[in-house]
Amino acid sequence: MAAAAGAQRPRARAPPFVDPPGYARHRPESTLLYRLVEQHYPAFRELRAESGRPLPAYV
Repeated sequence: MAAAAGAQRPRARAPPFVDPPGYARHRPESTLLYRLVEQHYPAFRELRAESGRPLPAYV
């Protein structure tokens, strides 16, 4: 007997992430770019909104 139309088998899931040996987390918060964006983005966003040109939602 054939399987019902539209019936699908459950997808196999990938195993949970395991940190590989020797992996070191990057620390973006310690970079100059991160600090500049963190410091100036709120004012930039407000300036754009006040000028009637808000940033797109994806920003």
